[in-house]
Amino acid sequence: MLAGWACVACGNCTVCPKGIPVADILRFRMYFEEYGWREYGREQYASLASHQMASNCDGCGLCVKGCGNRINIPQRLAEAHAMLA
Repeated sequence: MLAGWACVACGNCTVCPKGIPVADILRFRMYFEEYGWREYGREQYASLASHQMASNCDGCGLCVKGCGNRINIPQRLAEAHAMLA
């Protein structure tokens, strides 16, 4: 039911070769979108170094290979950047 949508915080997406903290960014998005903690989510995202921002994702898909829920992580990261930046 949650396949393709919900992150279960397994940590298997943390293999990003660019050093993007995928799980953290998905959590910041959750704060913004699901919990309604918009400012908190933005503040947390803003605390990342510029090279860690979701906009640096090149869509290589390595994070998706590790995701047991088959989430389209590059897409979710792009959406997260649009709402949090």
